[in-house]
Amino acid sequence: MAGIKKDNLLFLDDVTQQSIDKERTVMTLVDHNKVRPEFVDAKVVEICDHHQDERQHLEDCSSRQIEFDNDSKQALVGSTCTLVAEKFMQHYDGRRDTPIDAQLGLALLGVILLDTMNMSTSAGKGTPRDGKAIEFLQSQTRWEDLVVNNSMDPNVMANLWGDRKNNADPMTSINVTWFYEFLRDSKFDSSFWDSLSARDALRMDYKRFETTTNMAFGMSSVLQVDVALKPNFLEEAEAYMTKEAEVDLLLVLTLVIIDDEPKRSLMILGNEELVSNLCDFLLHHESAAFLEISKESDETKENATKVIKLKQGNPKGSRKQVAP
Repeated sequence: MAGIKKDNLLFLDDVTQQSIDKERTVMTLVDHNKVRPEFVDAKVVEICDHHQDERQHLEDCSSRQIEFDNDSKQALVGSTCTLVAEKFMQHYDGRRDTPIDAQLGLALLGVILLDTMNMSTSAGKGTPRDGKAIEFLQSQTRWEDLVVNNSMDPNVMANLWGDRKNNADPMTSINVTWFYEFLRDSKFDSSFWDSLSARDALRMDYKRFETTTNMAFGMSSVLQVDVALKPNFLEEAEAYMTKEAEVDLLLVLTLVIIDDEPKRSLMILGNEELVSNLCDFLLHHESAAFLEISKESDETKENATKVIKLKQGNPKGSRKQVAP
């Protein structure tokens, strides 16, 4: 939508460990703070994140901005793009002569709106810093230069500009509510999620974590409540967990929007002992009480994989709160 060409982007699948020059390759980590195992030879020079600090890259990294409060287990901003916008805010402080590029402003604004659910109070993800970033991007972006991807519906441009009296009016702002709803509906598009295999749905938004006892677990965020009904779900989930992700436990966090309200649930897969112990912790430990977890189903498959489905009453508990 922002007019960025896919050919100009570098994807993980485009890079191999063998292609990394240890002496020349440097990385900035955004929205995470630990480099993937296949890129350990690259030098991490900067981190910009809002997840729990995994205490990595402490010696070589000259700039580590990790906006997460370990005591409350809460992110201090709702979106890492807010941290990027704040860097621009420092540069633009008191200046109006050099507006932000329209494509960049649209990209940053869109992610912040999605991450904070348009600053929804019921979702509880947005912070005052996110709100200031949204206001800054709205006012400092040169919207009149915006060119929307030609392959999109022509009505998109008209809706994005909102209620201008005529086409001669300067495009000084966009319809933020419509923009958020358009992105939200695209993100949660059921036809898209239905088209994915179980494996692709699980790896779409996946993060790996390691405990102090060297146990590894993965967490997949899936925007489809009935992901377990996908063909061959259990077989593909087990293969992904054991052969690709190489983790001991896999947690599948689902999120859907019903009547503009977020609804969450949680599925745990793994061997019986680990799954049962984690389920007991989530159900009964005081540190997990804020999630308001209740059990929906509990079954052990023929191959000894245990699957427990849980309902999460508190929609404010995202992966950033569940993982710690």
